Amino acid sequence: MFDGSSHTRNLRALCGACSSSLAACLCVAAVVAACDESFDPIAPSELAFSVFGYLDASADTQWIRVMPIRPLKVTSRDALGATVTLEHLGTGRIIELRDSLFRFSPYSDPDLGPGGAYVHNFWTLEDIEPWAAYRFSARLEGEEPAEAVVEIPRDYEVEVAINQVRARGETDELRITGVKHVPFLGMAANFYDGCELSVRRARYEERSGDDETLVIAITKQRLEPPDHCGPPWVANVALRIVGSEAAWPAGGYSPLALGESGLTSNVTNAVGFLGGVLTKVIPYENCEFQSDGAPVPDYCLLRYTPETAMVGGTVSDSHYACVGPLDSVVVQLTEMDREPARIRTVLSNRAGEFLIGALEPGISHFVWARAPPIPIDSVWVLEQFRWRYTEWFDLHAVHTDTLTVMPGQRLDYDIHLRRLLPCNVGTLLGTVTEARCGDGPIDSATVQLTELEVPPPLIPRTLTGRTDSNGEFLITGLRQYVHLLRVRGPDPDSYTERVDYLRFPPNRVVKKDVQLGRLTPCSEPPPGGQ
Repeated sequence: MFDGSSHTRNLRALCGACSSSLAACLCVAAVVAACDESFDPIAPSELAFSVFGYLDASADTQWIRVMPIRPLKVTSRDALGATVTLEHLGTGRIIELRDSLFRFSPYSDPDLGPGGAYVHNFWTLEDIEPWAAYRFSARLEGEEPAEAVVEIPRDYEVEVAINQVRARGETDELRITGVKHVPFLGMAANFYDGCELSVRRARYEERSGDDETLVIAITKQRLEPPDHCGPPWVANVALRIVGSEAAWPAGGYSPLALGESGLTSNVTNAVGFLGGVLTKVIPYENCEFQSDGAPVPDYCLLRYTPETAMVGGTVSDSHYACVGPLDSVVVQLTEMDREPARIRTVLSNRAGEFLIGALEPGISHFVWARAPPIPIDSVWVLEQFRWRYTEWFDLHAVHTDTLTVMPGQRLDYDIHLRRLLPCNVGTLLGTVTEARCGDGPIDSATVQLTELEVPPPLIPRTLTGRTDSNGEFLITGLRQYVHLLRVRGPDPDSYTERVDYLRFPPNRVVKKDVQLGRLTPCSEPPPGGQ
């Protein structure tokens, strides 16, 4: 949305503190990024506020930035003292928004100055209704309010045309009907290539559009893994579509545009912009046809309407103590009693979750799920400084079932894959002592083990233990993978940290004694009263 390292740091800082939906977090982050650089400085004005944000009928939390217009870049931590409300123009219901003060430190962004920067983000957990209008109002006692009327779009329809003809390239089409403007459209692919988890954005371009239907070309990107990494397991691909009933400034959601003197604001007695949207996040799975002689269409059409259904859930190991959720499991739905039949395919993500949408009601589907094989042996490759797996085994049986969905249904469907092998776990025990000053055992030291280079469908885990008064610890349930061992004292400022790498054979107990050094003089009492 914007450029510059300071804006990026602001976005990361705010998203770390935001626990609501992704759309809300992006909104606030963009808002904060604009609040200082856009008004550096602002000439004296009779306007009361700068306002920026949007109301999203699909979000669980609404955020609107409201800041006093000021001649200087410096911001104050004082309460704004403003009353900010939303009025539902159809019912007259009044929603009062609460003020939240966010501080950005000069340590994370030197451009903010020694005092940092404070911004006010007003929020509410109240639902915003589709196809409704709201009057926004921000007022200070004795002054004219800043107001705007925001229209929320209705629930619009989305159709994805997935190309079935390889010779025509890697371009699909997205048709959006029932909404006038799409200020945001994003496509993200989450994948794991054997080295790290990554998210890659796919390109898209608007081909044509009118007031009824927007047709957008989606260009598929091939996922090329780095050197020495395996082929990418694509966990999931999703489209994020943000529809709006009203036009947005500068053709989209641009916080930097607020600094332009010629910008037309839709908020009276203020500068800025307040939009209204409805966000759809839809799975973008593979879709192909299976035919026994019937002509196969050029495109596999998936329609997302209020009448179509969705099936989603979690794929997990039937023996929860062994693995739990499973990553990169192929979940496939095949239409039954149709010619040609559509086959829908998705992969579970690193939390074991999957979602298949745009299912026509009343059609029976054959469900098939298979986890990729896991390694049972490996060798250490010194040149690459990593383990290379040499033998693989199907740890889980294949899952099959049939299901039928109802109109508009969101069916929760969890899949438990039966294990074909018993659990193989290891145990780590040892003692943590202080070495430099001869203080002896360290009580309440933290021993942390993080699994490394765990291939799909397994999900890396972090296990943590603490030492007792004798400095002893025990951690069990360890799988046969390389672990990063971190041992820290009860006070990280008083002890050194020990880092090591361990590998646990199945059904083995490994003893590992660790010594830490004090960072305080030996003449002082040991930390923790030892």
